[in-house]
Amino acid sequence: MELLTYRQLRRLEKLDRDKAREEKLWQVVSDVVKAGGSAAEGLFAGGGLAVQGLFSGDAVAFGVKLAAGYAFLQWLIVSYPNFARETHLNTLSIPGTPLIEEVVSNASQGKNPFRNDHGGKYCVVRKNSDGSYDQSTLRCYDVQYARDSQLNPPDFVEVNRVFNSDGTVTLQQV
Repeated sequence: MELLTYRQLRRLEKLDRDKAREEKLWQVVSDVVKAGGSAAEGLFAGGGLAVQGLFSGDAVAFGVKLAAGYAFLQWLIVSYPNFARETHLNTLSIPGTPLIEEVVSNASQGKNPFRNDHGGKYCVVRKNSDGSYDQSTLRCYDVQYARDSQLNPPDFVEVNRVFNSDGTVTLQQV
């Protein structure tokens, strides 16, 4: 039997440490995969129970549950307009489908006939390449939700109209 040198012993210890570290890493990866699978299983089980609860009961109870869900959706759209626009939930809003609103709005020279508040302070306007605003494309609404729920071309920007004390109006980009 031959004795190991100090250098050989250190090298074997390093290999053992590396192997133990790799085994620990694979154990962590395995635990993460198991936890993810368990979470996904719970998500699907919870979704199934929610659907089962929605469809259980008589027709009147189903109608009430459906109306409550739609009322919650409308509250979500009104309360969080930016979130609703990013997730396209605003397409489910009460005034109608955005496609119809956009077609009618284009037919009426940019004025939305579904809303009668063109004098409000929440506006959208086309921004020119020189940084100025094209005043002929200005559309204003009384409430921020009305402005934020509209489908606008990419060259339009959201602005607020500021009514100055001297009677002038300035536009400030949001």
